[in-house]
Amino acid sequence: MKREYLFFTHVLKAGGTTVEAALRRALGIRHMAVDPPTGWIYTAADFDFDRRLNPLASSFSSHWLRPFESFGSCDPAIRWYTMLREPIARYRSHRQHHIERFDSHRPFEEWAADPVLRNWQTRQIAGEEDLLAAKQLLEGRYAVVGLLEEMERSLLLFRDVLRLPSLRAARGEVHNRAFSSRLRAELQEEFERHAGLVREYNALDLELYDFAARTLFPTQVRAYGEERMERDLARAGSNPAGMLDRVRAGTQLIYRRGIQLPVASLRRRSELRRGRPDLRR
Repeated sequence: MKREYLFFTHVLKAGGTTVEAALRRALGIRHMAVDPPTGWIYTAADFDFDRRLNPLASSFSSHWLRPFESFGSCDPAIRWYTMLREPIARYRSHRQHHIERFDSHRPFEEWAADPVLRNWQTRQIAGEEDLLAAKQLLEGRYAVVGLLEEMERSLLLFRDVLRLPSLRAARGEVHNRAFSSRLRAELQEEFERHAGLVREYNALDLELYDFAARTLFPTQVRAYGEERMERDLARAGSNPAGMLDRVRAGTQLIYRRGIQLPVASLRRRSELRRGRPDLRR
């Protein structure tokens, strides 16, 4: 049987960290969270390097795994999937992420004026603000599309469509949550004051999410079987992560911290010495 590779496009602030934790528990060292050494697109050359570094890996996730990028002869063997989030909530979470993690206190108007931040999910999928291209990629290249607001159902769909051995969120598990409830409340008020601009800057994302939530996701659930999904949801809720899940996740983290990240750091320095521009500065 020809080997398949799973590519998870991790959309920022859309539940991807929870999915990655579930992948570590399900696959252990066979899963790799990857990044290009410099730049913003994970390429075929990066994929070749990481497969040599970890020949066991069959699952890859990254903010920079983009479905418009070609991986040459491996393209037919790649199964793409992703998570999307209601755009206004994602945009507000992105704003809080910048304030808390990067100490960015730019006024809303200045922060939101950055064109890179607009229609983030459309850009992540299509590479530009092209709604039609993003819809076509979600429908044509992605094997399955999940929604943060339907996390448990999305994990069941991922497990079923991608033929994963198990995939579930740990009970009570929350990843990458904003730190300050006070700031969250302030941003809620800020976004209400700027509701018109918020919708304008996320207009394409709102349409893309509507397409995913009203068309793609219900179609996937019907293909799974609605009654079967309800039974599996109840079973998953009573079957928390066990010792083997924790061992797999621990093994993957040991490999990542002990081998993958040190090698990635060396590769990055090598690329910079060779004159590749440091686009992440």
